[in-house]
Amino acid sequence: MEDLENDSFEYWNVFRKMKYDNGTFTFLWDPEITPHILDLKDRYVLTDLTVTAKFKVVLVGLCTTT
Repeated sequence: MEDLENDSFEYWNVFRKMKYDNGTFTFLWDPEITPHILDLKDRYVLTDLTVTAKFKVVLVGLCTTT
């Protein structure tokens, strides 16, 4: 969120932790961003599959809040 006219801004980290080990990426989502991620799941994601297909991906810590 940015409001530069009132000298205010806020930024969030998407991942709490990221790890790469021998061709495998592991991501730990930040719990504050999880609701936004879940809201996007029914929409779309754009990615360059020629790049991302070369990696093994493990997603960790995607949890919902109630």
